Amino acid sequence: RQGKKEAEGERMNMKAETDTEQLELFQRELDEKIKAALVAVSSDAIADMRKRVEAGKNLKDGKMPDYSPSYKKWKKSRGRDVSKRDLTFTGTMLGAIQITDIEKRGDKWVSVIGIGDARSKQIALYNQQIDPWFGFSPSNKKQISESIKTQMKKVIGG
Repeated sequence: RQGKKEAEGERMNMKAETDTEQLELFQRELDEKIKAALVAVSSDAIADMRKRVEAGKNLKDGKMPDYSPSYKKWKKSRGRDVSKRDLTFTGTMLGAIQITDIEKRGDKWVSVIGIGDARSKQIALYNQQIDPWFGFSPSNKKQISESIKTQMKKVIGG
């Protein structure tokens, strides 16, 4: 009897051959959709980070410290708001935040966000030392999570 059950079990196996070109095409199309979704999520994240900083919030979603008295006086003399540290005197530094790389590394997709020009990077680092602002705060992470859900629905068609 045992021999008969093993034989019956063997008949339950099937061998299927697939066209690997179709699978490779599907993988390329899926990768393109995932990359586009990651670009969208990263762009949303950058926009949300800029809004947070323009509102005077740091990396912990707390209020950034005031500008130094001398900078505050100088900025005010140029007709600018000094009620909050918003790092937006010209807008160049926040405008220079961009996606610097998106690539697939093994099984994972990685988006790198940085600051595009050397002068803006220098100003950003100076301000980062005063009060960390560059990166994703808890509120930014919440927005990123929502953006990921939206984009993944687009990728899988749901």
